[in-house]
Amino acid sequence: MLRLLWFFYHIPGQLGNLAAAWRASALLGRDPIFAWSILMTANQADSRPLANWQYRRLPFRAHVRICQRATTTGVRTTIYSGAETIQQKCPEQSGGTIGVTPVHFTTPVKEWVGASGDELIVSNDEVAAGTPTVDGIVYVDPV
Repeated sequence: MLRLLWFFYHIPGQLGNLAAAWRASALLGRDPIFAWSILMTANQADSRPLANWQYRRLPFRAHVRICQRATTTGVRTTIYSGAETIQQKCPEQSGGTIGVTPVHFTTPVKEWVGASGDELIVSNDEVAAGTPTVDGIVYVDPV
């Protein structure tokens, strides 16, 4: 019964897509979150922390927020949402501590509204011949 109410709540945010609204209602207020801490090698290209996450392909229209930070200045990040490039080869904030998940108070937030079916790709490249650790977290909130 509660899921049915949640389904009707999500119909406007899913732009009338009933299938996406039904998938969003399955969460019943529990929004998917994924945190990572990845050690990169020198000159490593295309490290994708969301590669094996079950919500990397959005099952519903969602507000996506990503906070990510590295331990060195040599990390460049590209973010894609479906066919759209959200961020292209930008330096990632440095000064992070290995294993500490960044928060929006101290780390810039990359946020946008992703469409149902969009694949979220965060691609990190190490360009300074260092071995940084990249820590991050993604929040996916159905709208």
